[in-house]
This record gives sequence, C-alpha cells and structure tokens, in this order.
Amino acid sequence: MAVVLTIDNVEYVGYEENEPESYVLNLNNKYIKILKEDYCHIQKGSYLVYKVDDENVKGGILIKFIDPSIFVLKNENDMYIWSINIEDSDVYIKDKKLIKREKQMKEQLFKLYNEGYIKILDEPMTQD
Repeated sequence: MAVVLTIDNVEYVGYEENEPESYVLNLNNKYIKILKEDYCHIQKGSYLVYKVDDENVKGGILIKFIDPSIFVLKNENDMYIWSINIEDSDVYIKDKKLIKREKQMKEQLFKLYNEGYIKILDEPMTQD
C-alpha cells in the first residue's frame, strides 16, 4: 500500500518525508532573493530554493508556510516532502517575468521550427 502524507487536509500519495540532495545553482539569472518580512506573501505552489552553504542549494514547491520562517516543501521528482526552518539562510524564488519571456521565446522557436524556418542539425554549424 502506498504511503500517504496529509498536510492541511491535502493527501500526498506516494511521497515520503525526506530531504533531497543539494545541488549547485547559479542564482543570479532567474531567481530573486526574498526578504524575511515577505515570506508570508509567498504563494503556495511557488518554486523556492534556499542556500545550504556558499555553493549549494536545495529547492522545492511550497505547500505550507508556518510563520515566522518554517517552510514545508515538496520535490515532485523524488517524491519527497520536508520542512525546513530558514532562520539563517537566504530564500529565492524564480523570476516569473523572466520565465514568461523564456516560455514565449520557446513557443516562438517551436512555431518557426514547425513552419520549416529552423532545422535541427546532428552537428553544430561551424563558422569559417
């Protein structure tokens, strides 16, 4: 039988209580640092990352915020749910404007590909 975790009357079937591995991520491009006083304004479903050390981060989708600095996150790839007290760490959220622009660019490129204006090559083109 599958494990079911229940948080705020929402059942998470197949998830386990565990923290994912940390990874290296360049936060400069697509992420905005969130101030501690703004934690309460983060919407559920937002993808957050937090620093584990100077180089590594962990990230997940926010499913619950407990004031003043406890986040309950889920990782849909690993099927993990965990809580973290972010007292002494920085929290970042994806820049939605940048993500929207990238999505529009990808859609435009796909449209051009479907119309035959762009080809996928087996090898990169070399410039002489």
